Amino acid sequence: MMQATEDINDLREIKHLTDLDSWMLKYYTEKKSNFDKDEEIANLKLQLMEAQKTIITYKVLEDRNKRESVMNEHLEALKNISKANDIPEDVKWSYNQETGEIILDSK
Repeated sequence: MMQATEDINDLREIKHLTDLDSWMLKYYTEKKSNFDKDEEIANLKLQLMEAQKTIITYKVLEDRNKRESVMNEHLEALKNISKANDIPEDVKWSYNQETGEIILDSK
């Protein structure tokens, strides 16, 4: 009989959430979970943007290097044309696109 009395007393001391309290805790837990997911998505978007920025930066640098290479090749071609036609390095020249005639700058 003593055991039954202790069990009843133990039951009286146990506290339970009300339905409203239980609902409220579930509601805020779900809300927090949604904010955590939103934050994770935002961080992934930032990582994606950084990766895209890195790729674009690499592409810009690659294009600059290609442009510089082409410009150097162009300059070498101009020097070779000057040498082949005995035009001094300090003399600027152009050409007539229709006839191909070399025109020396008189300045």
